Amino acid sequence: MRRIQMLLETVKKILEHALKVAEKINKKDLDKIIELLTASKSIFVLGSGRSKLVGEEFAMRLAQLELNVHVIGDSTTITPREGDLIIVISSSGDTSSIITEARRLKKKGVNIIGITANPRSELSKLSDIIIDVGPWRDYQREIKEEREDNITPLGTLYEDTSLLILDGIISELMRKVGKTEGDLAEAHY
Repeated sequence: MRRIQMLLETVKKILEHALKVAEKINKKDLDKIIELLTASKSIFVLGSGRSKLVGEEFAMRLAQLELNVHVIGDSTTITPREGDLIIVISSSGDTSSIITEARRLKKKGVNIIGITANPRSELSKLSDIIIDVGPWRDYQREIKEEREDNITPLGTLYEDTSLLILDGIISELMRKVGKTEGDLAEAHY
């Protein structure tokens, strides 16, 4: 019985956090995100580790909506150009390899949507729009201080919340472009 209780506690914590984040999203920002997704010739996703996995899931749905989407780092990814959209996913917003690439692309004239738990990060400064899935949690420090979170360890809240928010954006985008679940199923490989 104890095991199922921990599972339920974990899911509840993730869902409560995701709802708090979703409720904070500004309608104007959401409208701008949808506008950028539909108007951009090419969309790129940039992330590292589990953030990249979240981005890959989002990219899959965008592809199923028949949008031109690429995951930076994949062998078939083309070069982003001026006016393209980059969705950068980084919990800290300060991951050096991600920030280096985001800076390089910003100089090319791309639009950036940043998804981060740290609204004071370098990613936040580079982004045209931020989705704040925080609060930022310095889990390395918390572990050293023996304040571990064994229910949602490391970046779990951030990653799961990011995925849920991006799936919500897919639903908004489907409505905007007139697509249904059946349309996505036809494009599903």
